[in-house]
Amino acid sequence: MNRIFLFIGKTFAASVMLFFFVVVFQTVMYGGPARDVAAFISGAGGVSYTSYMAIRNRNV
Repeated sequence: MNRIFLFIGKTFAASVMLFFFVVVFQTVMYGGPARDVAAFISGAGGVSYTSYMAIRNRNV
């Protein structure tokens, strides 16, 4: 059961990082209001990653 959750977590983290990379790339290319969106997404990504690590460490 834990292995399934770990796989889902890794897949989710990979998709979030890929999405963040695309947003950063577009921000560097075009600039503008996308910069605020990138900052917001990076903050949300950091929070979700931190909570994911906390949950994973608690289950171990």
